[in-house]
Amino acid sequence: MPWDGVSYKISGINHMAWLLEISRNGEDLYPIIRKRAQEGPIYAPRLHCVSYILSMRTEFRQWPSSLLLIIIMIWFASKS
Repeated sequence: MPWDGVSYKISGINHMAWLLEISRNGEDLYPIIRKRAQEGPIYAPRLHCVSYILSMRTEFRQWPSSLLLIIIMIWFASKS
């Protein structure tokens, strides 16, 4: 995807970040991202399944990788 005219808004804390808005020349690109995401993971689905599922449920693309998410979730669950 060419990056000319692309603008985005990302929010996050510590090791977590969410892509809140993305557009090119004023056109919202999130509908395209969501449509492609509904078609399923493009690469290494086993490595990115947690990230993919969370993105589909929250409707926002999020980072970090699934592995780091799993580590964070296990730590968080152990503290609750």
